[in-house]
Amino acid sequence: MRKIKLIILITILFFGLEFYLKYTKPSPYLYDPELGWSMKKNFKYNYKEKDFYGDQYNSLFETNDLGARSFIWKSSLNKSNQPLKILVAGDSFTMDPYVGNRDMWFSILANKIGKNLDRDVEVLAFGGGAYGTLQQLLLLKRNKEVIDNFSPNMFILQFCSNDFSDNSFAIEKVSFSLSQYMRRPYLVNDQIYYYNGFFSYFFQKNILTRDSRIFAKAIYYYEFFIKKYYPFNNNSIDSYVINESNIITQKLLTKIRNLHPNTESYIFSCSNDQSELNKNWKILAKKSRFIVLDASSDFINKTSSDNKTIFYKDGGHLNNLGNLYWGELIYKEIIKKKFKF
Repeated sequence: MRKIKLIILITILFFGLEFYLKYTKPSPYLYDPELGWSMKKNFKYNYKEKDFYGDQYNSLFETNDLGARSFIWKSSLNKSNQPLKILVAGDSFTMDPYVGNRDMWFSILANKIGKNLDRDVEVLAFGGGAYGTLQQLLLLKRNKEVIDNFSPNMFILQFCSNDFSDNSFAIEKVSFSLSQYMRRPYLVNDQIYYYNGFFSYFFQKNILTRDSRIFAKAIYYYEFFIKKYYPFNNNSIDSYVINESNIITQKLLTKIRNLHPNTESYIFSCSNDQSELNKNWKILAKKSRFIVLDASSDFINKTSSDNKTIFYKDGGHLNNLGNLYWGELIYKEIIKKKFKF
């Protein structure tokens, strides 16, 4: 009888805590058998956030029926005009709810363009936190018909230094990113590959653990502990594996670029670090026919060294001010590239 009571008590506590976590700060993500995880569709929530400096703010996060973030700038003209349309793909710096839709870098960019041209501007942003280039490609292909109808005038791919590890199963498996490599698709020998080890069952097929906030929290703290006390050094990666990751990444970048070959396409990165894994990213991007935004790629490193208060509470992602600065810089750099508005 005591065992039964204990089991009942544990069950009540488990589901009570699960409900509390999902209610107080619901995740904008759900399991996706193709992508690993994806944004919820028609999701809206006003997150109470805090930046790295202790200041609290609201983040009104919203997705549409595609699971994309969107923003529309309306000009002051009283007559209709053909809107400028911007397609965006990115990772957590674009899609995570650290900052509300209206304050994201792509919305700041749309504001600047709209004000200076007095023209309507529409943004459609796809992606997901911790997404690699393959996930971005698959998501854009999934929504290609809608995107074709959207008919973007400009495409911007937000890259990041960790995309090289995200695109390589060999690298990610030894980096202790359990929550990612257990779910994420990889390009291996030009075929899409999913890890199918014993523990992948709990991340992919077991609903109780796969969709559990408690399980996700436990994995997060485990990864945090491992990465803190047993940090993974990118510089220790074998040169063959680095070269393989470079080849895969360029293939994926080229495939993304070819989805809309006649659309002027830009790329910038969250980090321009010169590690062995990341130092050639601009070369690969240019080979894939992207226009590289150099200053925007140096923004986070440069601005943080200038002691600007740009960071979200995790010290890595951007708060409202960081997104404001970044969006303005991206606009200035695109202007310098002489985009034909």
